[in-house]
Amino acid sequence: MSGRSTRGPGWTRWTGKLGVWVRWAPLVEGGTLYVGTNDGRMRALDAASGEELWEADTGSPVYCAPAVADGFLYFGLQNGRLLAVRA
Repeated sequence: MSGRSTRGPGWTRWTGKLGVWVRWAPLVEGGTLYVGTNDGRMRALDAASGEELWEADTGSPVYCAPAVADGFLYFGLQNGRLLAVRA
């Protein structure tokens, strides 16, 4: 990701393009941005820099916004499955 800025409120911190459709709102938790995509992947990005930390192939489009509890990331898929992965 690019476009980093250290200016005050209202300035863009960073910008990036995943190249796929994001249907649901991402989640920021503990400095990590979690975003599920229509290509069947859940991605974790560093919220400060936009650098990708990890990516998981879910086998089906991510179909709801993720939630974090007790160290796990929970989210649903278009095929009806629910997943819990270590955050």
